[in-house]
Amino acid sequence: MSDNQNDFMHSQQGQASQLSQQNQQNLSDKPDQADQAAPSQSAQSLRAEKLERMNKWYEKYKSQLAPSPLEDITKLCAQLELTHAHPSGIAQLFASGKAALQALFRDSGMLRAAGRRLDRVFEDRDNKAHENGVSELSLVVGVASWSGNHVPVLTYPVRVLREAGKDETAATIYFSGNVRLNHALVLRLQERGVHLSEDALFDGSNYQSGTPETSAVFDAICAAAQRVFPDFDIERDIVLGCFTDSGSRFLAESGQILRALKLGNVGNTMIDAIAGDDIAVESLGAKATSDYSPLDADPHYEYEVGDVSNAVRYAAGMAANGASLAIDADAGCDSALIAAAISSRCVLAGKSVLYVPNVMEQQRRFRHALSANEISSLSLDVSDSHLAKHVDSQLIAAVGSRQSVASSRFEQVCDELVGVKTRLNRYLGDLHGVNERWGVSAYQTMQNLAGIAMLPTHPCTHVRLSVDAARSLSGHLDEWAQKLHEADSLGEFTTNAEDTPWFGASLFSENEAVNVYQRVVDVLTKLLPAAREHVKSTVQNCGFPIPSTAREWGRQVTVLKNLRRVLDVFQPDIFERDLLDSIVDFD
Repeated sequence: MSDNQNDFMHSQQGQASQLSQQNQQNLSDKPDQADQAAPSQSAQSLRAEKLERMNKWYEKYKSQLAPSPLEDITKLCAQLELTHAHPSGIAQLFASGKAALQALFRDSGMLRAAGRRLDRVFEDRDNKAHENGVSELSLVVGVASWSGNHVPVLTYPVRVLREAGKDETAATIYFSGNVRLNHALVLRLQERGVHLSEDALFDGSNYQSGTPETSAVFDAICAAAQRVFPDFDIERDIVLGCFTDSGSRFLAESGQILRALKLGNVGNTMIDAIAGDDIAVESLGAKATSDYSPLDADPHYEYEVGDVSNAVRYAAGMAANGASLAIDADAGCDSALIAAAISSRCVLAGKSVLYVPNVMEQQRRFRHALSANEISSLSLDVSDSHLAKHVDSQLIAAVGSRQSVASSRFEQVCDELVGVKTRLNRYLGDLHGVNERWGVSAYQTMQNLAGIAMLPTHPCTHVRLSVDAARSLSGHLDEWAQKLHEADSLGEFTTNAEDTPWFGASLFSENEAVNVYQRVVDVLTKLLPAAREHVKSTVQNCGFPIPSTAREWGRQVTVLKNLRRVLDVFQPDIFERDLLDSIVDFD
């Protein structure tokens, strides 16, 4: 075998050895890779679970809504039909982005009818603004129809301005945004497997003419939808009305968010945290917040307007520090006042606040709360057509502002409030503080007395306990109450002296009872017989009859005592009467 062959064999053996070592290393690295893949799979499953819950909530919310005009054009309450308007007026509208009503309807009768229909459109817009806060006018081009459905295709956001001091026909229609593909149509077709892309439909490179003309866009939509719905067609209708409501807008925006979440994070910390993103969750929890306290804070640092709760003040402080939070307010509470309080705290912290009310009435209450607290000059209505003028006037007023007495007055009021608060705290401390001697507070004592007064029968006793006895009852009230019940069952509180010779006896133990019994036995067997013999010998010596009762013996003793007093003063008349007669006269 040549040297080259030997070198080749050695090289093959070396390569085999290296491959074996690499395989062993790869096998040893697989558990580590599996350990790293396990948390990733767990995070993915958690995110999928979160997204599934969000989709279920979306579908549940969608099922509770009535069809909007964007889903069914027949639900539109008021509309201005422009399908049969003058062609030159329609061309002017789509070419320049605006057209007067007189250019769209050249006939005087049709013009007046269009003005009246426009009035009803305005009424519908105002009603929706009052009810749900969304009142946008849209111009719909094309209505897709299939299987009984009538869904708008293209929507143009518009605004209609009327000239002041003129009739209803002096109006001009303006395009206020770009054309959009109706999201309700996209979702409806997507449910049946027809996927429409707005970007692809409006991309001029997909058409031979190089521009996405309306007819070409309609043909592309029909070609895609007729594969599933053979009767699908688009009518070239042009309708002006208030198609958008709060429910349809919320569905559109939430649908876009859900579709974006399937591809990754959307960039909103709160939404990403709800979707299960760990970084977003950590970012929300990284904000340093103080602990909530139900006690009143120092009024010198209360920057929230209005009389709001400590929970609202705590939320305002968190928002001013840059934290993201949602407030679960009770039904029926004045949420506009809560928003005003939080906004004032954030503004004084150097932040800008965008308040988006859900309805027009909410906006009115919010502005009223700002005016009532004299901070309306800090707010601007971005929907106001004279916004720039108001900004200029406020900037001029801010430059020329001077320090007023309001600050000193505020400090004075705060000092007074602190003094009152201190006195109230002292009073509450005395009222609710537990007495070290008795273990109860004055408030508890009053509550107990009030509870006793509410009983059907009130306790009544002449017994007064000593301080030591009262202290000994502490912690054993239930035990002593049971003893009192047992004593009552034995007649302790109903027996009198006529019921038993033992009335008034105080026996507290078995030994005392045995001792008393022994003493009674001694009295009966020893003391009373001996006393009876002494009484017998005494009355016999005195000449009295032997008494049968203690009362008779008491009368005889009284006679002897009186006789003794008489004998102390010697008179001869004492010997003229018999002793028995004297006893009878005494009786």
